[in-house]
Parts: sequence; structure tokens; C-alpha cells
Amino acid sequence: MAKTPERLLSHEVYLNLTPLLDVLSNLMFFLLATFGTTAVVAFSVSLPVQEAAVKTPPRRGTDIAVMLELRADGAQLSCSAADRTPGSLVGCRQRLRYAADAPDVAALGAALRRIKESYADATTLVVVAAAGLRVGQLVPQLDAARTFVGADGQRRPLF
Repeated sequence: MAKTPERLLSHEVYLNLTPLLDVLSNLMFFLLATFGTTAVVAFSVSLPVQEAAVKTPPRRGTDIAVMLELRADGAQLSCSAADRTPGSLVGCRQRLRYAADAPDVAALGAALRRIKESYADATTLVVVAAAGLRVGQLVPQLDAARTFVGADGQRRPLF
């Protein structure tokens, strides 16, 4: 067996720990940031207890939604409700035609007031505007659907 020189047998091993510590510190920071920030907080709250004799009033039904479809030639009004048949809401269906490309804001406001008086449960108004409707046509109709002028001259909310 051949002899190897002594300088080949004795060599210094150098282990660089900097990348290892860098990866471990990043991993530690990630784990602390992810799992270490949850805090459990408990509040002591005393709630009133409802007595058996006190009963809540029954709900009258679901909300009636009024749909207002705005088009260049007029407006279409219709109503819908989950607990009513379409036949019971027939008085809500109305078509308003506009003359000379100008919206009839007074007729729209009067129609919406009649619907509100007939169906007091109507609190939701869904407005669907046709594509290409000019802002000059849209804004006055939205104002008419939002409020009305009462007998005393005050503006009141409609929907």
C-alpha cells in the first residue's frame, strides 16, 4: 500500500454557518408572525333574559320590492314579494311613456306615490337604467323616485 503525503491527510474543514442561521431566523420570524399574533380575549357580558310571558310581535311578511326600469322612451314599474302572488301585486304594474324624449317626472312621482300608498310595506326600490340613457334623463327620474313634496311643501323620502 502506497503512503500518502501527510499534507493530504491533514486538511482544515471550514463550515459556513451564516446561511444556515439566516434561513433559521427567517423561518423563526415567519412562524412567530403567523402563529404568534392570535390573542384570545374573553369578555364577561350579562345579557337580559327574555321571560316566557313576553312575546315578540309576528312579522307581517317580507318586503315588497318595487322595480323601476328606465328606458329612453319611458319607464316600467313592477313589484315583487316572496310571500305574495304576482296577481296580488297587479296594481303595482304600470308603464309610463315619455313624449319628445323628455322624462315625465311628475307622472313618475305620482305613480310611485300611489304604489307607496297602496303597498305601505314597499321599502325597497330597484332602479335598472337602460344602456345609453343620458344623465340628463336619468337624474331627474332618480330624484322623483327618492323624495316627494308633501302638502306642506316639505320634501319627504319616498323609498
